[in-house]
Amino acid sequence: MGLLGRLVIGHPVTAWIVVICIGLAAFAAATRIEFDDGLRTAFAGESEAYFRYEANRARFNQADADLAILARAPDLSDPGTLAALRDLTLELGLATNIADIYSIFSLREAPDANGDTRPLFPLDLSDRAANRRMLDRARDHLLGGRRLISQDGNAVTIVASLEPGADEIGSARDALAEIGAIADQASGGTKLVLGITGLAAVRDTVISAMIRDLFQLTAIGALVGALACFIVLRDPMLTFLNTLPPATALLWCLGALGGTGLGVNTLTNAIPVLILVLSFADSLHLTAEVRRQRPLHASADAAILTAVERIAPACALTSFTTAMAFAALLFSDSELIRSLGLAGTITTLLALVAVLAVHPLVMALAGRIGIDLSRRRIGPDFGSRFWTGWIFYRPALRRAPCVAGAALVVLATALAAYWTVRPVYSFLEFSNPHDKAAILLNEIERDIAPVGSIDIPIRIETDGDGHPSAAGLDRLAGVHRRLEAAAEGREVVSLATVARWIAPDGAADSAPMARLLDDLPEAQRKRLLSRDGDVALIRVFTTDEGAAATRALVDRLAAAAGPEAEDPDRSVGRPTGLLAMTSAISFDLILQLNACFVVAVAASGLFIMLWFRSVTFGLLALIPNILPIAMVGGWLAWSGAGLQFTSAVALTIAFGIAVDDTVHVFNRIRLVAPRGHWFDARTLARTMADVSPVLIATTFVLALGMIGTLFGSSPTISYFGILVITVFILALIADLMVLPALLLIAGRLQRAPKNSRMGNPDLR
Repeated sequence: MGLLGRLVIGHPVTAWIVVICIGLAAFAAATRIEFDDGLRTAFAGESEAYFRYEANRARFNQADADLAILARAPDLSDPGTLAALRDLTLELGLATNIADIYSIFSLREAPDANGDTRPLFPLDLSDRAANRRMLDRARDHLLGGRRLISQDGNAVTIVASLEPGADEIGSARDALAEIGAIADQASGGTKLVLGITGLAAVRDTVISAMIRDLFQLTAIGALVGALACFIVLRDPMLTFLNTLPPATALLWCLGALGGTGLGVNTLTNAIPVLILVLSFADSLHLTAEVRRQRPLHASADAAILTAVERIAPACALTSFTTAMAFAALLFSDSELIRSLGLAGTITTLLALVAVLAVHPLVMALAGRIGIDLSRRRIGPDFGSRFWTGWIFYRPALRRAPCVAGAALVVLATALAAYWTVRPVYSFLEFSNPHDKAAILLNEIERDIAPVGSIDIPIRIETDGDGHPSAAGLDRLAGVHRRLEAAAEGREVVSLATVARWIAPDGAADSAPMARLLDDLPEAQRKRLLSRDGDVALIRVFTTDEGAAATRALVDRLAAAAGPEAEDPDRSVGRPTGLLAMTSAISFDLILQLNACFVVAVAASGLFIMLWFRSVTFGLLALIPNILPIAMVGGWLAWSGAGLQFTSAVALTIAFGIAVDDTVHVFNRIRLVAPRGHWFDARTLARTMADVSPVLIATTFVLALGMIGTLFGSSPTISYFGILVITVFILALIADLMVLPALLLIAGRLQRAPKNSRMGNPDLR
């Protein structure tokens, strides 16, 4: 680490050219950052649930790929309003990327004796009373009327099926824009109030929120971090110099996200602000040491090099432990989580290089132009040894057994609670509940019907022409009835529903069904029957009640389907669909994230042990840093909040960052402790007196820099920020009280070695 400092100070012109060139390249790469909501990549993998989901997507049109247009009016039976609504459905059917439109105007009368059907709504809509009767009949229509019109008859849903592949974000955004323009034109001069929603619309708002957050949160983080540094350093010039390394680190990391193609998703959108605050903390540690060293050296360059040699190893170790916390995520089965692990590992190490290269470079330049670094000091509010000592570490050293014992009891209790925390997941947790698409989706599910579904594909017998046979329809009807009983009032739709509509008396006849299927548009047919006709779909409409409730429903439906649904093909006969797939896989993925946390803990302890060549340091480093994670995890269990993707990732990453304070305590012991007296009370008091002001200052910078996340557009990034800030504060308290108590007890329990190498303790 000292070599890098000597290189940049010894060759400043070359170093500035390299830094500027890297910055320009990073800026160009950052403009190519791609955004992804992660819905597909989060669950993509080799699991059986994902295999069934993909097979189902290939066979049938998915309900989660639909857009929904919610139309409200004071009185839909008004002739002008109802006619405008019909014109809207016709216009929507001609829109780009729209495969089919299903609305109340798609409903038809049951086939007559000749098999002919006619539209439920007549061409003439001038009679208000007749319109009201038609709306009432539409609501009671067997083929989805309850999913198209509200109970009061004044709100309807128009379902727009997207072309295959058009539900991907780019195409969906184009479709949303075109539908929005059509809706605006249709509602002009009428009493219709129109809104567009659906999973594709919600995903689009999630990505828009990520784009806003990337710029807003990093800007807030930079401004607040600089303000925090000014409060700590109390000098505008030193604050400016201290801000340049974090700004460079941020730019390089954004360039890495754009240049490597990793991009930004619902999990990685927190990385830029994390990198920013971590770099601010490292830069502040280096600046504080430059202030200490400047009066002791004849030149600014010598003081800066000494500061780098003394502090850079600790900064490097904290970056390595943070990188290991990210690297632990690479063991996940989720592509989304692995991308977070890779992006975090790369950017954390890259930020370290940026800070260690740019900080001595700008400080050396400041020294050369005559800025006197020796007279600049950390402000008294943070530098007072008196209050930090009497509030934190001095009482802990005086009552070390009590403090250590209480900490271990709290740790054991919190870990026991954390062990019971339940994984929870809902895709809507990534969307802002105040976004229009999310509000409209909730209104549709509240006033009309659920838009999500669980799908059960059933293999049936055919007549050889791709139509279900009478035996196949009978078999399907049996499974359909059992699923209706298990669905507990939820609407169940399949070809059996169509058969009831064709023949209300229950007479089975495959010929009318074949004629009807031949007349259906391909998009509607693929909601009921696969292209080759040998697999039919039973769809159970339900709201997203969270992973646990969905898994329970899936289990009931699987049991109800019974032996008639069994098939050698693993993708047939078992519940699937987006809700079923995400509920099954999310549970395992969140538990995997907990396992990643264990890996991060073990790796960090081992790395610290090897770095300081001390088993004691490696073991004792874990207790004050696991303690805050366990306390937050215990609160998640006690409060019933459960463990989400966001909280599991936040706790893993926060652990890696929280180790920062512990490492700087160990590093200060290495620097100031007399030989053979590393863990006696006097050494620990001196160490904590030297390091505690900087620990408080850097934690202040970290926490304040993360406050911007609380104003994020996405609720997950706000939640992430709350958890991480909480861990930072708890970790600081643990390092100021629990750690010195543990070190003092460790010193009493074992004899200090008679010699050490490079001044490092070696208590093996």
